[in-house]
Amino acid sequence: MRLLQKISAGILITFGLMFTVALIADIANPKTDNKAGAFGALILVGLAPGCVGGFLIWNVLSNERKEREALESQESDRLQSIFYQLLKTHNGEITPLSFAMETKLSPQDARNYLDQKAKEFEANFDVDDRGDITYRFNLGRKSQGQD
Repeated sequence: MRLLQKISAGILITFGLMFTVALIADIANPKTDNKAGAFGALILVGLAPGCVGGFLIWNVLSNERKEREALESQESDRLQSIFYQLLKTHNGEITPLSFAMETKLSPQDARNYLDQKAKEFEANFDVDDRGDITYRFNLGRKSQGQD
């Protein structure tokens, strides 16, 4: 359906533009006898199809944008759900590798996501001797051994 709309829009805009240019040239020509008829034709076979084609293109692009936003929202919800589940399972500690493995994100995307969440939740992180990062989020629990 979307392909049909795109093709229809392209045809309407192309023919509308061609007729518009030809009819404007006809109206501007001092030798034209029937300027009123040319003006009416300009509106009917030039501008109207161009406007309908423009509307079809706008409609297709608007629907594609809404679908893209819905997919991005679903992906964001999926990542957030996995993030919270890993935090709960690992007592507030999470590594980029474990997050990347669970989410199927690239290592860099996983780290960027965790960096963003660390800023958002004011988390800390540790880097071990091998350079591995562990993010530590405060879950509001007292550490073991404290009163």
